[in-house]
Amino acid sequence: MPAYDSFVFTHARLLKSHEILARAARSSQLRQISSAPDANDPALGLVSAAEVKLLPNTQLLEVKMASPDPDVVAPVVSAVVEVYMDMIANADVEYDHRAIVSLKTEREALVAKRKSLAERMRTVADEVGTAAVNERHAVALDAIKQLSAALSQAEVDALMARAKIEQLEKDGATVTSAESLASQRETYVNTDNLVTSLAGRLAAALAEYQGYLAAGLTSEHSRVKNVSQRIEGLREALAAEKDRAGGEFDDKLGAREERLAAAALAATRQELNRSAKLKALLADALKQRDLESAAIGGKLLSIQAIQDEMEDVKQQYETVNVRLRQLAVESQRPARVSLASAAVAPKAPTTDRRWKYTAMSFMGSLLLGLAVALLIDRFDSRVRMLGDVGAEAQLRVLGTVPRLRDLLAGRVGAEEFAEAYRIIRTCLAQSSDGSLPRSLLVTSGQVGDGKTGLALSLAASIAETGQRVLLIDGDMRKPSIGRFLKLGECDRLRPALMGGRPLGELVVRSSVKHLDVLPAVPGNGHACRWLTPRRAKALLAEADGLYDAVIIDSPPVLAVADGLVWAAVAEGVICAVLAGTSERASVWEACTRLRQVGANVLGAVVGNIPQTGYGYGYYGADRGEGGRQRSSAPSPLVVLPDAEEPAPQEGGDEPPATGYHRLA
Repeated sequence: MPAYDSFVFTHARLLKSHEILARAARSSQLRQISSAPDANDPALGLVSAAEVKLLPNTQLLEVKMASPDPDVVAPVVSAVVEVYMDMIANADVEYDHRAIVSLKTEREALVAKRKSLAERMRTVADEVGTAAVNERHAVALDAIKQLSAALSQAEVDALMARAKIEQLEKDGATVTSAESLASQRETYVNTDNLVTSLAGRLAAALAEYQGYLAAGLTSEHSRVKNVSQRIEGLREALAAEKDRAGGEFDDKLGAREERLAAAALAATRQELNRSAKLKALLADALKQRDLESAAIGGKLLSIQAIQDEMEDVKQQYETVNVRLRQLAVESQRPARVSLASAAVAPKAPTTDRRWKYTAMSFMGSLLLGLAVALLIDRFDSRVRMLGDVGAEAQLRVLGTVPRLRDLLAGRVGAEEFAEAYRIIRTCLAQSSDGSLPRSLLVTSGQVGDGKTGLALSLAASIAETGQRVLLIDGDMRKPSIGRFLKLGECDRLRPALMGGRPLGELVVRSSVKHLDVLPAVPGNGHACRWLTPRRAKALLAEADGLYDAVIIDSPPVLAVADGLVWAAVAEGVICAVLAGTSERASVWEACTRLRQVGANVLGAVVGNIPQTGYGYGYYGADRGEGGRQRSSAPSPLVVLPDAEEPAPQEGGDEPPATGYHRLA
């Protein structure tokens, strides 16, 4: 609702309030009216007579009054409007006065707060000692930055000195490079006096040897042999002298390197000591600067906080002044509510047409409800009544089953629930020349029509008569009979179809007398390749020799083809229909397919029928208040959930129970 419409509706309710009408009743205009609507309490008469409504597409409120005396109408309406307008005007004046007083009080508080903040600012400035706090803080931060950099460098120098000391202590000093040492060693050896003398003599001997060879003497000549022997001796002597000179050089070099290493180690340790002292000095200076910077920063934050608070106070002060000026202007405005036209009595009397409008509204609602009901019935494709089954699929209704929740709630007794299956059993016998079919298939058009519960309960009802009954779980894709009866994983249907073992060895005895079960286990589409008309017919023929009746629970015929295979070999077929859930089209399509394969469709059983207050209670139970059963005869076996398990949901092939027992 828009804001203005809400405002108008609020004033419309205010006009009809007891306070307004009571004041109007006590006004001078109405004191002289002796024929007021209620002489004892005029306000009550005004409440019942005056009407207020908002005119469509306008911002006007209309006040009307119906009275047999036309002279009373105008004064009463005028009194109500005048009292209302006076109250609104007084309320506006009072509101403006309270607002002005409140704003002035707030402004005085803001002025006092601003003075207090200014005093705090002066106190902080005196503590700092100078107004240039930002510059001092910047200088302190710059000093901290430089000291931190110097301290970091000192730490790096100390680390490098420690590493150098460890290297010197481990490997010693290496002053001269390997190439330079080799060159110096060679020079020292070559300048040795003995080495130089031997080298000269060796050169002379080589020259003499070359002269002999040049003169044509052979290596076998005595002179040549003597020179050769002398050359070899000189070479050996020269090598020995070089080794000696090299050893001398190495000894002198080792002593020198030791002296240099000791000097380098001492210098590095001095450097490490200087770095440690410098680090201590820098750390102390940095700590002092940090304390100074923190103190200045704290003062700076205090000053900034005071300045921000003073700015907020200033803005609030300006806002209060603006609001005071607005209230001063608004106090001069005209009233928010004004009188558009005075009250005038009608020239001709009017009649009350409300009863006509009420009757028309009732008839319109009735017609609209009928139209909606017809549309729902026209477009609702689900089975609602028993006639829908016969009209759509030309099926005979063999019986109906009450809703399971009615049984659990006590609206239907256990005997009545069992009697429904006795009626179905009797109708089946009448449709088959007085005896039940030897093999009976229970199927449906779609999932959720209640066929599994029907097959299980019907088999138990037939077994009640003493006949031997075999219940076959013919759904090899999603079997459920074994799970409902808590038989475990029993794969008995597939071996029975394959043959090779007697049927009597494969069936499972149930806790119901005369009722045996041939369960199946879940499988895929390949598991159903064992289900063929020939094998199904052979299985039913073998069962016919052992049992009086065979009940088959098959998948929906519109979902898979398994149900049509069973229908072709069974003596009779029952279609399960669930009122309020089954689609009429699916029922018709299912019956059409069953008839196409030559199935003998005996009829349909409609479940989920609500209790209507009549039935089998005359024979089965005596009911007290609320329709609950007070006593009954022993009931036949019916399918129910275990007491500790949750209540079932209606619909679905699978009863929500996982067990069954007999009601007593």
